[in-house]
Amino acid sequence: MSTYERRKAEKKCVNCGTPISGRFTYCDHCKDKIKALQREEYAEKRRLCMCVKCGKPTGGKAHCPECLAIARVKERMRYRNKTDEERRELYLKNKRYLSTHPEKAELYRERRLRNNRMYDMEV
Repeated sequence: MSTYERRKAEKKCVNCGTPISGRFTYCDHCKDKIKALQREEYAEKRRLCMCVKCGKPTGGKAHCPECLAIARVKERMRYRNKTDEERRELYLKNKRYLSTHPEKAELYRERRLRNNRMYDMEV
């Protein structure tokens, strides 16, 4: 049995061995260090115009087309599994966000109109 598996079974941080509570595998201190490292890696990949998931060149975007397609499918699957109450909460959260960010609301309205025009021309 590896050190990771042993510490996880003993409910200790798999990185430093500190006792933890709940179903987590890292203590708060190690989690903070890991998150800081991940933020630095993300920022560096964005600065170099690389996909933050796979490292391919993206031309200034965060994700390459392949990783973006995967992320969108996963998001659709998560949304499908939500209950009606969770969907309602998400709708209200988005509505609150758009009420405080009118520039985003206008951007999304323009995109919706442009997409509707594209579909109207195909018919």
